[in-house]
Amino acid sequence: MKRLIVLAAAMLAWPACALAQNPQACTLQQAASLPITTDPDGRVTVPASVDGRAVHLLVDTGGTITAIDSSIADELKMPRMRGPSQVMAGNVVMNEMAVAEKLQLGQQRAAGFTLLVMPTQTLSPNDDGLVGGSVLSKYDVEFDFAHARFNLFSQEHCPGAVVYWTKSAYAAVPMQIDREWHITVPVMLNGKPITAVIDSGAAESIMPLEVARQLFGIDMKDPKLKSIGAAAMNNVSRTAIFRYPFSSITLEGVTVNNPEIDLVPQNSMFSMPGGPQLVLGIGILRQLHVYIAYKEQVLYVTPAEAQ
Repeated sequence: MKRLIVLAAAMLAWPACALAQNPQACTLQQAASLPITTDPDGRVTVPASVDGRAVHLLVDTGGTITAIDSSIADELKMPRMRGPSQVMAGNVVMNEMAVAEKLQLGQQRAAGFTLLVMPTQTLSPNDDGLVGGSVLSKYDVEFDFAHARFNLFSQEHCPGAVVYWTKSAYAAVPMQIDREWHITVPVMLNGKPITAVIDSGAAESIMPLEVARQLFGIDMKDPKLKSIGAAAMNNVSRTAIFRYPFSSITLEGVTVNNPEIDLVPQNSMFSMPGGPQLVLGIGILRQLHVYIAYKEQVLYVTPAEAQ
């Protein structure tokens, strides 16, 4: 999960999705449908184009700014400018922006779009940048993992008229969206209510170890609490990782059994002071069909294979 400071709105201009001809119509208006490519760690990228160059962008609902690899910005000779300092987990500080003449996702285009420049080492080898909340929040966003599709829809539709992929029961989970477009939802973990942030850019689901011990009475000597070594955030900062056998996580009746959650010390760069108690990463999200209605502020979910 990348926690970045919001830039001035003028630097993040993206054309709003075209309205349906009848704003009151309940029919969904699809703006783009892109194939999903899966990174080795399970995260997803989609094809895009920056100044005519084909790229693969990580879809990061936990990221604020849409960004480009510094080596690609160099290759394209993109104009640079200094921006406010951005701090990623791992104490990676970035303060450089690049201007793309044209950024394209499917049929959606933006001209003169300002991108955050990311150091190459902070990205996975298969990723050329990321698409974050500065773009995603202009649409309804769907992850259809069963069919390996990433879809964007107009936000102009009747409330609740979005679950088209199944006639079975679904969950409608209320969302809170902060000024950095982080999505927080209530969930039940082992039957206890907690708050979680939806972060498709996180390879693992993460909870501070201290929070887990407080909520679930986990003792460090409990044989069920296992050390699994250390891991790096953004390929920079390493921290100790623990696992505990949680039985289930539930979103308004939709349950993922035996979720894998990394427990990390509060003082590590994985910690979330004052934030949600849990980061829901791609390992858990991939078991769901996820539809994020940013404007409506509702997260719609079913099991990934629901039809």
